[in-house]
Amino acid sequence: MTEALQAALEENDRLHREIHLLRAQLRRHPSGELQIRQTRRQLASLAHATPCTTPPPVG
Repeated sequence: MTEALQAALEENDRLHREIHLLRAQLRRHPSGELQIRQTRRQLASLAHATPCTTPPPVG
């Protein structure tokens, strides 16, 4: 379990770094900041509209 958690944390960290780099690239484009804002609004509305569920245990 600890190894799986460590792997998940490392993957999460890698994804956060990748998102940061992609966001920086997107901001270089004239409409990039608008796209970022629009995506944040869409994600916020989805978060409020979708009930949070816990996945079944693996194993």
